[in-house]
Amino acid sequence: MAPAPALTGDWNDWPFTLGDWTYSRDSRGSVGQFGASGRTAMLGLRCDVQTRRITLSREASAPAKHVVIRTSSMTKQLPAQLTGGTPAYVAADIMSNDPILDAMAFSRGRILVEAEGQQPIILPSWAEIARIVEDCRG
Repeated sequence: MAPAPALTGDWNDWPFTLGDWTYSRDSRGSVGQFGASGRTAMLGLRCDVQTRRITLSREASAPAKHVVIRTSSMTKQLPAQLTGGTPAYVAADIMSNDPILDAMAFSRGRILVEAEGQQPIILPSWAEIARIVEDCRG
């Protein structure tokens, strides 16, 4: 498969990454996943209600020290670590009261998630994000 072309210009003009959001609950909390139907999710948000943390994980073919989240109102860089598995993911923990979660839930239409050396993921800001944040804040 050929590598995706480099994106240039304003990220607000970049096309959305192909996929849809799904939402589910389990014994640990709630989970939102973004990806193409029939494939492994390329991005996930998991609320752990016991710790009141949300873990953001995204597919990654190599380790990344940081994940950057860009919304219409703010940008935040978070420390990340490789989680392993196949496919591999990098993950960052976010406390449920972190303002970046509100910025993601109320972003004007789109969110960008970057990790060094990886193709950016451009997400639609659907209701699943707000549901996970609300679940985690209890």
